[in-house]
Amino acid sequence: MFKWEDFISVSEDLLKNSKENEAYFRTIINRAYYGAFCTARDKASFEKDKSKSIHQIVKNFYLHSEDQEKKLVGKMLAQLLKFRKAADYELNCWDCTKNKATFAVLMAQDIIEELK
Repeated sequence: MFKWEDFISVSEDLLKNSKENEAYFRTIINRAYYGAFCTARDKASFEKDKSKSIHQIVKNFYLHSEDQEKKLVGKMLAQLLKFRKAADYELNCWDCTKNKATFAVLMAQDIIEELK
């Protein structure tokens, strides 16, 4: 069965072979986000909803939790979502760099660890 966090592994592989290419960095950020987001969504038992609001619903579920670890997951998801939106939608993404891609992968890995 497919595991969403495998997207994070793909991001790691792409990062190792990125050759200072912005398209790679944008893809790494995107896949890191979706690996973390879909894992968090499923862990919280949300149904697979294709609406745009599911990203906000999942993020807010964690952000508004009384549990500090879940709250941290919410904060990291919120940050990764900002990175992902910039990488996916901004033509002139001044922050779509190798450093940002590396940070996105590390943050996604941290989310997975917090969810265990």
